Amino acid sequence: MWDQFPATGGLAVGSGFRVTLTCPASGPGTTAFQEDCGLRIWGTGWRPHSASLKHAFQVKFKKEYGAGKLHYPLFPGTTVTDTPALLTGVAWTCGGQANGAICPSVGGTGNLNQTIATLPNNGTLVYHVTGTVPAATTSFVLTNTATVAVGPTVSDPTPGNNTATDTDGIFRTLGLLDNFNRANAATLGANWSQLIVAGTAGITANTNQALCTGLLCLVPASAFWNVPTTGFTASQGAAFTFANTTLNNQGVLLKANAGSAAAPTNFIRVRYQTGGGGQVVVSTTTNAGLTFTAQGAALAASFVNGDTLTAFADGAGLVYVFKTTGTTTTYLGSVQLPTTGTLAWTTGGGRIGMQLTNGARVDSFAGGSL
Repeated sequence: MWDQFPATGGLAVGSGFRVTLTCPASGPGTTAFQEDCGLRIWGTGWRPHSASLKHAFQVKFKKEYGAGKLHYPLFPGTTVTDTPALLTGVAWTCGGQANGAICPSVGGTGNLNQTIATLPNNGTLVYHVTGTVPAATTSFVLTNTATVAVGPTVSDPTPGNNTATDTDGIFRTLGLLDNFNRANAATLGANWSQLIVAGTAGITANTNQALCTGLLCLVPASAFWNVPTTGFTASQGAAFTFANTTLNNQGVLLKANAGSAAAPTNFIRVRYQTGGGGQVVVSTTTNAGLTFTAQGAALAASFVNGDTLTAFADGAGLVYVFKTTGTTTTYLGSVQLPTTGTLAWTTGGGRIGMQLTNGARVDSFAGGSL
C-alpha cells in the first residue's frame, strides 16, 4: 500500500479494498461486518506523501466495488414498546421498512417489546397493533401509548417526540326507543313528558318524524322520555338522526332529574351548533333550562341532514360525543363535568330527551343505560 502514494500527486481513488469492523465488546475478534469497498484519499495540499506521512481517507461504497450502500447500526439497541390496555387478543406486525431500517421480526402476539438492531439515521419502520375490545367493558375510550427508546450509547437531541398517544371512543349501539312512525299528533305521545299548552306541545309527531313547530318552539322546546319514569342509570346515552337541514341548536338531553316530569330541574344538554365551522357544545342546567353553563371546550364537528348525534354520560362526570354518517361513526371527543360540590354529575342517573328549535326535524330517537 505504501507504493500507492508516490512523492508527487498521490492516490485519488483505489478499489479492491475491504473494510472490516470488529467488536471487542462482543468477544475477541468478533466481526460486525465485512464489505468490499473503494478507498479515496481525503484532502488537497497534503495529498502527496512528501508533504505528510499521515493521510485521511474516505471509504467509498459503490456497486462497482460491492454493496452500493453500507447499512450497519453503529449504535444499536433502539427499542419500541406498546402495551395496549383493555384490548384482548393483541397482535402486531412490523413493515414499511425504508432507508435501511430492518424489522427484527415480521410480527407477533401480545404486548409489543422489540429491540431494533438496524435503524440507521432517517430509517423508518411501521408497526400495526390490533386487538379486540371486550364486550363487557365499561370504558368509553381506548387510550394507547407507544414508546421508542434509543440505546444507552446514543444521545437523542429531541427525546420529547419518543412517545405517541392515540385516544379513540368506544361506541355502543343504543336501542331504538321511538321511530315516530305513527299518525300526526299534537304531542309525541304518552311515552314522552312535554310542556303542553291548549293540547299542543312544541315537539309533535309529524309525517313519521319529530317536528318542532308553533309558538312553543319560538324558544327551544324539550321532550323527555319517561319509560321508565325514573330514567336510566348513571351511565347512559341518547341519540337522534337529523331529518332536515335545520341543524343549528338541536341537541340530546341526559341525566334529567328533580323538578317535574316535563320540566326537570337538572339535566345535561349536548347540542350541535353550525357556527364556527360546526361544533358540539356540552352544557348543564340546574334551573330547568332557564340558563345553561357551558362545560369544557366545544368539540369541532360538521353535521348534515341524515347524520346521527350520539352522546354518552358516565358515572365519572364525563360526556362522550359521536357522529355517525352512514355506517361510519367518528369519535368527536369528551367533556369533563364538575365532579365535586352540589353541581357534581358523577352519581345518579336520570331521564333522557331532546331539545329542538323551530322548524327542526329529527328521527330515530335512541337511548338507554350503558
